[in-house]
Amino acid sequence: LGHYLLHGFPEAVQRFPRHILLSAVLLVVGFFISWFAVNQNPDLYYATVPIGELRSPGASPAELQESLVSGRDISTGSKTVFFGYLWQHNVRVSLLAFALGVLAGIPTALLIFYNGMILGAMTSVFQSAGLGAAWWAWIAGHGVTELTAIVFAGGAGFVLGDAVLWPKNRSRSEALNHAAKPALAVVGGTVMMLFVAALLGAFFRQSEVGNTARF
Repeated sequence: LGHYLLHGFPEAVQRFPRHILLSAVLLVVGFFISWFAVNQNPDLYYATVPIGELRSPGASPAELQESLVSGRDISTGSKTVFFGYLWQHNVRVSLLAFALGVLAGIPTALLIFYNGMILGAMTSVFQSAGLGAAWWAWIAGHGVTELTAIVFAGGAGFVLGDAVLWPKNRSRSEALNHAAKPALAVVGGTVMMLFVAALLGAFFRQSEVGNTARF
């Protein structure tokens, strides 16, 4: 495991810079399109973020601030349960981003783009309420690792999509089999990254550490 994390995983990531860059660009473009749209018309938030999300344009600054600090006083056991939920949820998203790549990469592109849109919409809400710094501090501790892992998983999905669209001198099934092993080497690392991100999200993010230290 140690050899894989120190050598196998980084080498697998370095093997697919074009696919991972595409995934990153889609996330960033989705973020800025949604951020700009919600800035111009807050009602567009509701067309982007799942129904039931309380951190919305209708929330007061005090309610938004409370959402950033709630959960800090819960027990270690509850935080452990929350860790398990976060890890399971994010691994599911990453595996979807990877597996859906077999459909020419189109669902993968939509999933990565949509995740960027959600982040952009919520960022607009917090910035409009004067809580931009607090929001980014809340995101920074776990979000960098989490979003990077999802970008890597999307890149691995695009490797599969590439094999389907351009199998070269192989049949599509042969091309997929050939692409799957190195792509899975990327996905395996993302699962471990998301483990770390979930730990940070459940314990560090839910701690009393100040905003400056969170960056």
